[in-house]
Amino acid sequence: MGLSRIAFTNLRNISSLKLDTSARLLLFHGNNGSGKSSLLEGVYLLGRGASFRTKELDYAVSHLSDEMVCFGEAVNEDAGKSFRIGVSRQKTGKLTRVRINGESARTLSELAAALPILIVTPDTFGFINGGPGERRRFVDWGVFHVEHQFKVVWQNWRKLLLQRNKLLKSGNISRSELSAWDNQYVAYSDEISRYRDAYFAELKEILIESLKESSEQTRDIGDKLTITLSNGWYQNDVNHMEQLASSVESDVKKGFTTLGPHRADIKVKVGGVHAKEVLSRGQQKTLITHLYLSQLEILRRRTNQRPIVLIDDVGAELDTGNQVTLLTRMLEKGAQVFVTVLDKQQSEYLFGHFNQEYDTQMFHVEQGAVTKVHN
Repeated sequence: MGLSRIAFTNLRNISSLKLDTSARLLLFHGNNGSGKSSLLEGVYLLGRGASFRTKELDYAVSHLSDEMVCFGEAVNEDAGKSFRIGVSRQKTGKLTRVRINGESARTLSELAAALPILIVTPDTFGFINGGPGERRRFVDWGVFHVEHQFKVVWQNWRKLLLQRNKLLKSGNISRSELSAWDNQYVAYSDEISRYRDAYFAELKEILIESLKESSEQTRDIGDKLTITLSNGWYQNDVNHMEQLASSVESDVKKGFTTLGPHRADIKVKVGGVHAKEVLSRGQQKTLITHLYLSQLEILRRRTNQRPIVLIDDVGAELDTGNQVTLLTRMLEKGAQVFVTVLDKQQSEYLFGHFNQEYDTQMFHVEQGAVTKVHN
């Protein structure tokens, strides 16, 4: 999968942009505030219908405009077919429109299935030290793209969770009334856990293999690594329905459900100690890089899909050697990679390193305008 061209209108400080993006590696350099991250935001919108920079999509629309439009043409190399994606946002009425090949999409998940996009930002490297939400999204992105039924199960569970929370917030509910929802809630929760567990077992196997094959330093981490996925229940071996029933008083007081897939988390330990306590910042970055590479490998093995990878400010968290390693491994796995770089010399170095083996393009971004530097 790859984007062959993009066109953005009124996307933050990008008033109008049309760009050939058919290369495998695309490098964008420019000063802070020049529009580099906005360009990646536009590509992300094409695959997610949302922004990675803000929850309120109106902020992505240019200040003096009412509507933003993002368009992209993607090519499935294996099938030899192209398709068009359009996402627009109007401030008036807070209206978002999504179209695939001219037809309105019913859900944003149709975008995600059509155009798999993985993003790496400086925040990504807080995977180990940050909150559990990012770690859950990491797992669910992978499961969504390899298990077609996961989306339906997750949507059904989500509806039940919202309904259960609504009843809990009312404060006037009997145990018998709540139990009518709990049977379905537990059934869908268990199904989500089974999907996640199967995916995570495969991910862990590939991750440890990747670490051991990479270098002496990462081999040592791989030998001592323990990475586990908790499913959001207090004890995995205790009946979930019983646990849910025992948590009712607490749930009513808090006004929300305290047990379930929305409480799942990944624990990373090295030598039995939490990774953040024993790994240096550089070692953590290396481990997280291998996690994302392992996710791409599963996608390649299970679906033969080649995702689009967006890397925002690659130099913020990785030195030059690790940048080259990350980009090399992603390109080897068939991904099309968009990279933003602050420093022109760094961009020139990456272009020179990769251009002979991979089709590479280099661009300069300034005040929302994008100029091709190298083909």
